Amino acid sequence: MVNIRSIIAVNEPEFRADIERLLEKQPEFKVIESCGSGNHALETINKENPDLVFLDVQLNEIDGFELLDKVQVDPLPEIIFLAAHDNFALQAFEVHAIDYLLKPIQEERMSKALEKSKRSIITRIADAMELTVEDLLVAIQQNRANPEKIMVKEDSKIFFLDTSDINWIESSGNYIKIITPERDYMIRETMKNIEEKLNSNIFFRIHRSTIVNISKVKVIEPWFHGDYQVTMDNGELLTMSRNYKRLLDSFSV
Repeated sequence: MVNIRSIIAVNEPEFRADIERLLEKQPEFKVIESCGSGNHALETINKENPDLVFLDVQLNEIDGFELLDKVQVDPLPEIIFLAAHDNFALQAFEVHAIDYLLKPIQEERMSKALEKSKRSIITRIADAMELTVEDLLVAIQQNRANPEKIMVKEDSKIFFLDTSDINWIESSGNYIKIITPERDYMIRETMKNIEEKLNSNIFFRIHRSTIVNISKVKVIEPWFHGDYQVTMDNGELLTMSRNYKRLLDSFSV
């Protein structure tokens, strides 16, 4: 179960108690501080970096919008604004509040706001975890020389490809396409970076836009204007630039 760390920043003690009572029915939400002033709330938010703040628009000392301008945590927590009327609703959503509740708060309306904030916070946590895992995997791979597998990210998925399964790689604008017998992978990467990850005894650059797995090459033969035609073992034809004809040395006996 997700633990949503929450702060209540409301002037009136009885109103703070009402919010706490409603949150007791929602076990995912844990109140870490209940603040009766703007300065106390600001200090607590900067110290605790909560997931969610119930923020009174008209706090004493500083109002809710001034408080947000002074918050130093990044990203900002999700904000549910609380107000006696709807005069500040537009301003609240301009600062990306997750919801805006009118006093006195109705339990059904509060439940909807909590559900909305929970979905947003869970998504945020999941995105952060994915990024952390991806960074760790990248770091591990960068410390391995000539790995038998390479990690590629396509959309939101991470694949681990056996390098022996790669037929060839070709550039496509700001992306590269990795061709394997099973399927092709289109990823945002440069030819230079992918070449550095691969075993140079197996993968050769035959063109500025093409890298081949030498074990998948069937034949190389002269073509036009000093270039060569490379026939892969699946029958596909590729072009090898004369500037990369050093590849022929790999076939010398």
